[in-house]
Amino acid sequence: MNAIAENPRAQIGGNNPPIPERLAVDHKDLIEKMDKLTTVLPLFPAILPPGPEGDVIAGDASDTLKQIKTVIKTATAMDKMEQEPLKADLKVIHNFFEIRKEKLEPVAAELQARLEKRAEEKVAIERREREERAEQERLEAARKLQEAEAAERREREAREAREAEERKEREAKERKEQALREAREAEERAEAARLERIRLDKEAKERKEREEREAEERRIRQKQEDEARAADEAAAEERRKQREAEEAIAKEKREKEQREHDEQMAVLKKKREDEEAEAKRLRDKAAKERQEQNEAAERAAAAKKDEKVAGKDFNQAYEGAERSEKRADKLDRAAEAGDAELSRGRGELGSVASLASRWTFEVEDYSKLDIRALFPHINRDAVDAAIFKWMQLTPATSEARQMPGVRFFIDKSIRVA
Repeated sequence: MNAIAENPRAQIGGNNPPIPERLAVDHKDLIEKMDKLTTVLPLFPAILPPGPEGDVIAGDASDTLKQIKTVIKTATAMDKMEQEPLKADLKVIHNFFEIRKEKLEPVAAELQARLEKRAEEKVAIERREREERAEQERLEAARKLQEAEAAERREREAREAREAEERKEREAKERKEQALREAREAEERAEAARLERIRLDKEAKERKEREEREAEERRIRQKQEDEARAADEAAAEERRKQREAEEAIAKEKREKEQREHDEQMAVLKKKREDEEAEAKRLRDKAAKERQEQNEAAERAAAAKKDEKVAGKDFNQAYEGAERSEKRADKLDRAAEAGDAELSRGRGELGSVASLASRWTFEVEDYSKLDIRALFPHINRDAVDAAIFKWMQLTPATSEARQMPGVRFFIDKSIRVA
């Protein structure tokens, strides 16, 4: 009896160790891991920093949080497993694990709170940066659009300049053709005047020859008359007078014809000189018009080149503006991404931490509740459940989820997978 009193295990079944000792042996690895994870909180700063360094620390924290939750789940499973064959020792077993779980759960809660705070800050920073990039892209798109509009104006001005130069070129060509035509006509008139002068010279020469022949005939006739003068003095005197009258008439006729010829020659000379001067003026005008046409052609070619360059600048500026606008739209969509995407981080051990958003509620004044709205779900002991159901049936907007006495808000928490 004394031996039994001194050693309670000195009896039948006394070889079985106490449950805590057995559990400590059977779950040695799990207990060591739990004890180790209980001390990890000081390894992480109270406020997780932003930026790449913060991403690394947040990844490590999410990995640790995942391990803690995994260990807690394992301990819960072991708790249930050990309870089955040991119903009588249920409380002992439960307390054995619960004590350690209670120590570890505040660590997980604190670590989760830190991760949630850091995730919210990351969401705000990331959204702000994305909005700033989107705004910069929109400004860049607006600037490029202005450049495109300016290039379009330059293209239009270059096209109008090209059309004006082409019009001037056509007009210069028409003036050149007109000048050449007038020059040809003037040359033709000068040639006609030259031929007319030749004709008149020929007629004058023929007339002179005719007069010489007539003079010769008169001389011969005079000689014959002089020979017959001795026979008939009266007839000779009459013939002399007649001859003198004929000579006077012939001389007057010759002088008149000579004057007319000289006048015609003077007129033809002046006309020819005028025609030649006009032809020279028209040739000079044609040369000037030809030069103006060449210059107009060069200006038209330069205007066409400017128009082509302006069109290319417009296309490049417009395409750049369109690309910037698409990038701005893409960044706008990225800035509107959910909190989970903006806050997502990964740990080296495979954990993924993201900020989960969900609607929840908090009753501020039960006396102000809309009983008629809650009536289909009402149960005084389950008012919270009824409000939650009503909230689930209401569109997920701050405008729709409103009820006197209830404050609806988005609750964000870290989800570690």
